[in-house]
Amino acid sequence: MEALKIHRLWVVLFVLAWAAAGRPVSASQPEGHAEISRPTAGDSVSGVVTILGSASSPTFSEYELSFGYDPNPTDTWFPIGEPVAAQVSFGRLGLWDTTEITDGKYSLRLTVFLDDGGLVQDVVGAISVRNTLNGEAPPAAGSPGPSPTERAAQAPAAGLSTSSSAVTATTEAPPVARPGRSRQIEVGQIILIGGMTSILTMFTLGAYVYVRSNLRQRWGAIRARRIHTRVDVDGPRPGGDT
Repeated sequence: MEALKIHRLWVVLFVLAWAAAGRPVSASQPEGHAEISRPTAGDSVSGVVTILGSASSPTFSEYELSFGYDPNPTDTWFPIGEPVAAQVSFGRLGLWDTTEITDGKYSLRLTVFLDDGGLVQDVVGAISVRNTLNGEAPPAAGSPGPSPTERAAQAPAAGLSTSSSAVTATTEAPPVARPGRSRQIEVGQIILIGGMTSILTMFTLGAYVYVRSNLRQRWGAIRARRIHTRVDVDGPRPGGDT
């Protein structure tokens, strides 16, 4: 009996210890969900990056996105946009414009602020930013990129250069013949020449018929005169034999 009681006591203590170990403590682990699902650690990104994930809590106040260098020994973070006061569940958290920073490795941080002053965070590191194009060498580590003012000054210059080259190309381009119009001209010329040839042929044929008819009439009149002359010559002489 004593052995059975001791065994039951050990079972009860084991169950209580397991339940206590698996139960979260609200003081050290506030209720909330902060997760960055994309990009993930080890990804390479460029341009404007869409950050996906979740930011929610029963006591939700707002959430904030930020980025920092990786590694980040000074724990310095730079905000990405303004804090958002709407919860997100497996959707778009924000947009990260990486064109304003130098190439290298960075970390993303999502911070969910709670009404009771607590917060929940998620950090994703080892994200490589690569905006270098056309085989250009990336800037040295730690060197600052161009400021927004310099970028704004460079953009119109680039657009002006492109427009100038386009105008030059348009000016120097040789004129292109229009085959459709040339064919129309050739067909018109052929029709005109054919019509003139037909008219000339008909005129020549008519002139030939007219001349031939006129010659026949004249030749008939000449023959009639000759016959009449012969009759007069061969006729009976006056005072001859009867």
